[in-house]
Amino acid sequence: NFIIVPLDDPYGTTIYDGSFDAIVVSEETEPTAVEINEIRISKGMKPIDIVVVSFVLAYDGIPISSTRIRRGEITKNGDILG
Repeated sequence: NFIIVPLDDPYGTTIYDGSFDAIVVSEETEPTAVEINEIRISKGMKPIDIVVVSFVLAYDGIPISSTRIRRGEITKNGDILG
């Protein structure tokens, strides 16, 4: 069983709440997850597992993102629009 908690800022509550076991990040945000663990360790908390998920590329070779979908650049499957 697990609970998903979105982070509303770079660290969220991960640096205060000791109940986290893992964080799922993109390759782009992995350095922030490493910082989170450094902060946790400095506070005497256990580090959390870092799970890095690779980007899925659209057909133009640029990562699929909700921003690109909302802008009408691509579909959710990565097809190019326009």
